[in-house]
Amino acid sequence: MKTNYLLAAILVSSTVGAFISSRSMKTVACLISAVIALYALLRQVI
Repeated sequence: MKTNYLLAAILVSSTVGAFISSRSMKTVACLISAVIALYALLRQVI
């Protein structure tokens, strides 16, 4: 995946998390953002 796609995926999941009213779904969206960001960071290192 290109870095632009990873950044777009982080942006989308963060935006979706901001507009969801359920606290558990906000947590899931935040975790998805964190996993994608971690993958992007590890991809740059390896």
